[in-house]
Amino acid sequence: MAEQDPAEITSLLERIGAGDRSAEERLAEITYEELRHIAQHLMKFEKNGTLQPSALVNEAYLRLTRDNALGAFPNRAYFFAAAAKSMRRILVDAARRKNSLKAGGEVERLPMERLLAVYQERSIDLVALDEALDELQELNPQQHQIVQLRWFVGLSVKEVASVLEISVTSIESNWRIARAFLFQTISIGN
Repeated sequence: MAEQDPAEITSLLERIGAGDRSAEERLAEITYEELRHIAQHLMKFEKNGTLQPSALVNEAYLRLTRDNALGAFPNRAYFFAAAAKSMRRILVDAARRKNSLKAGGEVERLPMERLLAVYQERSIDLVALDEALDELQELNPQQHQIVQLRWFVGLSVKEVASVLEISVTSIESNWRIARAFLFQTISIGN
């Protein structure tokens, strides 16, 4: 995956905020591969999914442009976190639709630690994960942002620390606490 110039992405986001439609096209062009990588990562959670990564990227990007949200993002990290969240919402909505069609509609809930260890091998209750992440966002927005950047965008601890301008030690501590919270929240749902 090619690394984009964060300054160029920030500049494009500013231009989009000012109404420059050509900046939207350029942003889509230079971020497509990284967005596709994020979609592939998120889709590892789905078993027998019907969406393709490119379709997920397109739908998420359309939602961001339809809501005129692109110009509101101050930098690359916020853009990718919002795109990942949009993709997650699309997948959760699809999981909810699928669950409502099942008899009983119940899906196995997995503890977060097990989920992280086996997410490539098993289907995950995306609805339970989404609800836990929403609760975390209300309780601790910074930990939620760390989870978004680490898990869904795929940034390293050092990269998250740089983006959020927080020490690596603080990121590691908050990451551990957030994982424990998600583990406990999802486990309680069992």
